[in-house]
Amino acid sequence: MRTLGVCMAVLMGAGLLAGADDPGKPLRGKWMIDKAAMVEASPLYELATPEKQKEIKEKALKEMPDASVEFTDQEVVFASGADAPQRATYRVVGGQAGKIQLEITSKDDKGQSIVDKTTAELGGDGILKLSKDGDPFVMTLRRAK
Repeated sequence: MRTLGVCMAVLMGAGLLAGADDPGKPLRGKWMIDKAAMVEASPLYELATPEKQKEIKEKALKEMPDASVEFTDQEVVFASGADAPQRATYRVVGGQAGKIQLEITSKDDKGQSIVDKTTAELGGDGILKLSKDGDPFVMTLRRAK
């Protein structure tokens, strides 16, 4: 019995039991896709001439629907335009220095679970960057007001 008490004290001290500091808390809330930042981060955009960059950006900003990502304590919801929101669960699996490692679990068309290892990087001025492990694409978001 004494061993259980010692283990629980160690786990609580390490922040691994309920009630400990919540590393996912800074993610909670609604975030809006930063369309301009996403266009500018595109490899196609980077290779274009300044004139073509302006054209690409104007067209994308005009045609791209507004989209949001909302984190609750257990769920992440992606909403874009008139499409039905996409829901998934997530859990924090690690983190350090402004980066939070997540496992986001969604369902495919057949109801099978898909787990994506994702890094959430919190920056200053209400910026959040999400990147899926192994994918060069970075989703840039700004905290909704």
